[in-house]
Amino acid sequence: MLVVDPASTCDVCLDVYSVTREPYLLACGHVFCGSCLMNISPPNCPMCRRPFH
Repeated sequence: MLVVDPASTCDVCLDVYSVTREPYLLACGHVFCGSCLMNISPPNCPMCRRPFH
């Protein structure tokens, strides 16, 4: 289970992580909310551009 600071925000949408905006850790080590990750095309990390699936 990923534990983040309660005030942490997604670097894409800038929303605070919550039950509806759960944080997801990518293999590259960056964290984003699931909603943003589902809408990223092509599936590359927004920070480092490493592909994810």
